[in-house]
Amino acid sequence: KEWQKYGKVLSSDAHFGIRMGTKDIKLIGVFEYSPNNPDNPEVPKTKHLLELIATPTSGGSFNQNSGRYAEGDSIPLTAHANYGYAFKEWQKDGKVLSSDAHFGIRMGTKDIKLIGVFEYSPNNPDNPSKNYWNAATGEAIIDDFKPGQFSSALENAIGGYNNRDKVLSVITSGSMNRYDLDFLHNYKNCSKADLGRTYGYNELCSYFGSEALTELILPAGIENIADYSLHNSQNLTSLTLYSMEPPKLSENTFNNETKGNINVFVIPAALPLYSEADGWKDMNLLPLTENVRNITVQLPADAKDGRYKGMTIELQNIDSKQAQRLLITDRTRYTFGGLVENTRYTAAVKNAAGTILGAIENITVGKEDVTVNFMALKQPQDVVMKVTAADGTDLSPQAQIQWLSANGSLLGQGTVLRGQVEGTTLKY
Repeated sequence: KEWQKYGKVLSSDAHFGIRMGTKDIKLIGVFEYSPNNPDNPEVPKTKHLLELIATPTSGGSFNQNSGRYAEGDSIPLTAHANYGYAFKEWQKDGKVLSSDAHFGIRMGTKDIKLIGVFEYSPNNPDNPSKNYWNAATGEAIIDDFKPGQFSSALENAIGGYNNRDKVLSVITSGSMNRYDLDFLHNYKNCSKADLGRTYGYNELCSYFGSEALTELILPAGIENIADYSLHNSQNLTSLTLYSMEPPKLSENTFNNETKGNINVFVIPAALPLYSEADGWKDMNLLPLTENVRNITVQLPADAKDGRYKGMTIELQNIDSKQAQRLLITDRTRYTFGGLVENTRYTAAVKNAAGTILGAIENITVGKEDVTVNFMALKQPQDVVMKVTAADGTDLSPQAQIQWLSANGSLLGQGTVLRGQVEGTTLKY
């Protein structure tokens, strides 16, 4: 609006100059709200919680996660049904709002709890909440068992040991141990074993494979494939690995006469590592593009000024506890790739001490890529130490200072420790 000095208007021109005299000058720039601009920065919009709930929880996921939105914001929503389910309807306060998976809602003046209802689809033979057997196709899906009891669960699902020869494909998810991995010996016609959603072990044991096996999918936690593990699998042509780090191999892991026939599918980002790893570099390596999805994490708008730079975004599988980490740089969007469909994750922003500045829980990866948004994070602060002598002389430039966490871990050195959050205990 205008420039003022001691209550007097000097100019109404935004471009203005002043000559410095012999004393201090207090100059005031006056602004006024413009009705042609609907956003008044002096009146922040009130935000309310949009809570999104899937029922049943295994039924599906959404393109958005629960979060806080400003009054008047329009939020586009899409419901993604998991394999074996179909979307039924959106509900709010017990009332059906829509039966369309694509739906939008406008944030009002109070919190909203929105329920996405899914139902089991009989047209899809896979029921994720129960062990399943399809005698017509020879497919067994086993996801309800205790570690060490997988073989019993599989045999019960197919109706007893008399049906073992009818099993052509086994798909499983859940916690397993080394004793669960010998099941192929009893299923001589099983050509596919999908262990991609299992966890609880890090080695594929010796003599795991069978002669009938043509396709094998291994989980992200595999670190070692033992001697003679797949030596007997002469017909193996497809091996999928979700491990970012190439598992260790022995000289006799594979049958050397037939391993050249195997296509090894790996996460695209891990392809350079496999291409240089002993044992793997001599095999036919291909990027994995089927049945994997991405999670993109969007940091808050205040990340543009670099306040979170040097921290990490950690994505952890809720079931297996396997974690991936990305270093925060100058960007505000980060993508984790190669994630198995129908798995759940937690995304967290952490500083160097491991303190969590914010987390988004229960991110479900379905049939499509997922984007999640951090609406706000705990604010990082710089801790500055000044060292002075008894006479007040600043000795900070000569001081050697080490910063430690409460448990004694080294956090940094120097007079400034960056990226700390309120409530953190430090030692020095």
